Amino acid sequence: VDHVVIGTADTKVEVALRAAIDHGARAATIFSGCDLSDSGDAHLLDRLADMAAEAGIAICGPNSMGFLNPRIGLRVCGFPSSVPLMPGSAALVTQSGSVFSALAFNDQRLKYSLCVASGREITVGSEAYLDWLLDRPEVRVIGVFLEASRRPEEFIAALEKADRKGIPIIALKVGRT
Repeated sequence: VDHVVIGTADTKVEVALRAAIDHGARAATIFSGCDLSDSGDAHLLDRLADMAAEAGIAICGPNSMGFLNPRIGLRVCGFPSSVPLMPGSAALVTQSGSVFSALAFNDQRLKYSLCVASGREITVGSEAYLDWLLDRPEVRVIGVFLEASRRPEEFIAALEKADRKGIPIIALKVGRT
């Protein structure tokens, strides 16, 4: 198994990730929110990030809606699509599950090479997805829904790379400022 999907109760995520690492998985998608602060454990995300860094495992999430790669027919998502997913040249990177579900499954004319809801980004952030997408020959435009840039220097580098390659990035940044 190369990629593990974790969709358990928050209290079970750490054990599930450890099992994935022990098995030798190189990637994981975590649907669970991983918020135990109400029960007095405010450090679950830190422990998961440390485990991932030590093992060298890439994580989409936690609190992710997953991703879709229509080019190879891969769906790592917890709900069905009402429209067929046709491969195309657009990509979508979003930190919002609502935006992911609204745009990924909205209209059959929207054809994606990749749609990803990055979640809380404890190992792989929006900037890493952008950088990877910019090296994909099929990608001609990227849409981004950004709540926060956790690694601003890498995000700026990805934007500069997009400019050099002539690939437009359409970004919606939400927040107070």
